[in-house]
Amino acid sequence: MKLFQQQLGITAVKATPYHPQTNGLVERFNQTLKRMLQNFVSETGKDWDRWLPFLLFAYREVPQASTGFSPFELLYGWDVQGPLDLLKKSWEAKPTETSERGVIQFVLEMRDRLAKYREEAEVNQREAQRSRKTWYDQQARHRKLQPGQKVLLLLPSSTSKLLAKWQGPYTILRRMGPVTYEVHHPDKKKDRQTYHVNLLKEWKEGANHPTEKSLLVRAVKAEKDLDSDLEALTHSTPPSLSNLPPEQATHIMDVFHEVPSLFSAQSGKTTLISHAIRLKDGRPIRQRPYRVPQKLVGRLNDEVPRPSGCLSSRTWCCPGSGRPRRRATSPVPQSETAAERDKVLHCGERRTCH
Repeated sequence: MKLFQQQLGITAVKATPYHPQTNGLVERFNQTLKRMLQNFVSETGKDWDRWLPFLLFAYREVPQASTGFSPFELLYGWDVQGPLDLLKKSWEAKPTETSERGVIQFVLEMRDRLAKYREEAEVNQREAQRSRKTWYDQQARHRKLQPGQKVLLLLPSSTSKLLAKWQGPYTILRRMGPVTYEVHHPDKKKDRQTYHVNLLKEWKEGANHPTEKSLLVRAVKAEKDLDSDLEALTHSTPPSLSNLPPEQATHIMDVFHEVPSLFSAQSGKTTLISHAIRLKDGRPIRQRPYRVPQKLVGRLNDEVPRPSGCLSSRTWCCPGSGRPRRRATSPVPQSETAAERDKVLHCGERRTCH
């Protein structure tokens, strides 16, 4: 194989797995051919294999964007005449050109034409590669990994080849090239695999393992009203304690355990503070009445008499909403009215708050 490549001037380049950019020209042809076959099979049906020569002919007569020539023209040195070309000539009815050239002269002209086409195709290919590289390098950055470093590999999933996920961590053994690394892969039969740097991501210790948090559990004394204390402490610890210093969090937890009745999940009332509602512009805000949903009528009748002694006939109102609140004990929550969005609260002391 090496002798065959040397005689034809072929340079062999090793490609890493799951990196089709290394063989961009071949992979692009495979993608185009697969799409053509997919559309071709859906139209022709079961006898699609009989039409494969026509499909390949259609691909070979179209000029390629990178080289500027069709594959047929680069191979034979002249344009292929398809069905449309033959139909055009029959319509134009041009006389057939006769040539008195000999076989030797024709072969020499064909060789010169092929050499010229090859040079132009190489120039067009380099320009296309330079243009694609410019666009690719706009968001690319240079990365360098060290031997012994742990990395994650972006490999296809075991259930689907089209679904890739980060796997690992694995250890880098050595650097094979500017952008390729040899990775120790114990999951495969050949434990040394070469991958492109785009498939590698640095693995940080503790990044995928959350920090364990400990909670201090105090001793609970056996008392007669133990059930009431447990009922009052059914809700979880407020998450805001994690942002407090340890001293303040400990102090709050002490109060939490000493006076559990103050932290009950049941709503109540207080006489320590009150608030007065004053509109910013002083004008009353009016809201159109609306019907209560039929599925909430029963719940609303059960909720209205619940706060006995707190009902009043004031002009202020806070209508119910049909959207249940998350983790709410009341099935009929209260909605935010226009007055609440345009009010100013003034707090005072020693007044009854309803």
